[in-house]
Amino acid sequence: MARLSARDVAMVAVFAALYVALSLLPGLPTPGDPTGQIKIEIEASLAPLYGIVLGPYLGALAAFLGTLIAWMLPPSAGSIFGVPALFCPAIDALAVGLMLKGRWKAVLVLLAALIGLYWLSPICLPTATYWYVGLAGSFDKLIALALVVPTALGLKKIGASGYDLEPGAHDASARTGLLYALSFIGNEADSALGCMAYAFFLAALGMPVEAVRFYYVCAPVIYFLVRVIQALIATAVGVPLLRALKKAGVDVLLAV
Repeated sequence: MARLSARDVAMVAVFAALYVALSLLPGLPTPGDPTGQIKIEIEASLAPLYGIVLGPYLGALAAFLGTLIAWMLPPSAGSIFGVPALFCPAIDALAVGLMLKGRWKAVLVLLAALIGLYWLSPICLPTATYWYVGLAGSFDKLIALALVVPTALGLKKIGASGYDLEPGAHDASARTGLLYALSFIGNEADSALGCMAYAFFLAALGMPVEAVRFYYVCAPVIYFLVRVIQALIATAVGVPLLRALKKAGVDVLLAV
């Protein structure tokens, strides 16, 4: 097993601390949310960049540590309802890092497995009756699943880390578009884990299954919009950040 270098430890610590600091900011309101309760979390939005800068495993570790520390601080203060979400930003960073390492098949399997497990949760069964619950909670994840292969082909074309370089593909706009696609896939991996975990978790806590079903079908488009905006935030922050890191001589998995 490879040991972490001092640089690795320092980078993980810095990014974990950054996640905690960003978690203290109030979330952004979601357009179209009549309740005002669905927030766009800046820290979760930037989790794809952890996978790009630190790689799949260190990025996932930094995101998990940041999430864990943030969960233990007020206002969450270790609430049991936050437990299923602890690994969500980490799986975001992991998925993006794996994509950039050329391991898109692993991401395909991961997303498909999370979607499949959600469909097997109590709120989606029997499927013949509650298919609409399954669709409401997974249609956006299915879009991300469909984007994995085209995104991998695009990364191969630009010669991203983990892919063989094909000549004549250095267009900055293409790289920015791929950054957005990666960010969307990563954020949907986060959402896929969260949707699946909470579908089982809330039922296990004794919440009426009908109430959980209602929660999942009441605003699926708004939650999809959250993921679209989160990917935009990651792209808007990622482009100048990755360019600055490149100029500073820091190796990242995607140059833009």
